[in-house]
Amino acid sequence: MRYCLDSYAIISLIQGGDGEVKRIISGDGEKVMSTVNAAEVYNVILRRRGEEHADEKFTWFTKLDMEFVPPDVEIAREAGRFKMRYSFALGDAFCLATAVSAECQIVTGDSRFGDVSEVEIVWI
Repeated sequence: MRYCLDSYAIISLIQGGDGEVKRIISGDGEKVMSTVNAAEVYNVILRRRGEEHADEKFTWFTKLDMEFVPPDVEIAREAGRFKMRYSFALGDAFCLATAVSAECQIVTGDSRFGDVSEVEIVWI
């Protein structure tokens, strides 16, 4: 299996963890995350807990067995389309565009992905 982790999944893991996220992270499947979503994770922790805690958690989760995918121009174009189609936040649009490009399932608990038909969603 191939998985694209949304920021929601990593934030859940950092906050004490969702069992399904832990299983996916420790499993054999390929894991990817958009660098846009990595920035979202950092920003959420920074706002909630401050810079020191954000730096610590960012360092920890970026060392997980996961590939971080910077957006290229095609992913950016698709993210723009998905933002329009689903009225997504930009980060969600990049998550979907990255998942489509990498042929992955999205791991999230964010209900805004409920209408997505382009990829399968693994709900946490």
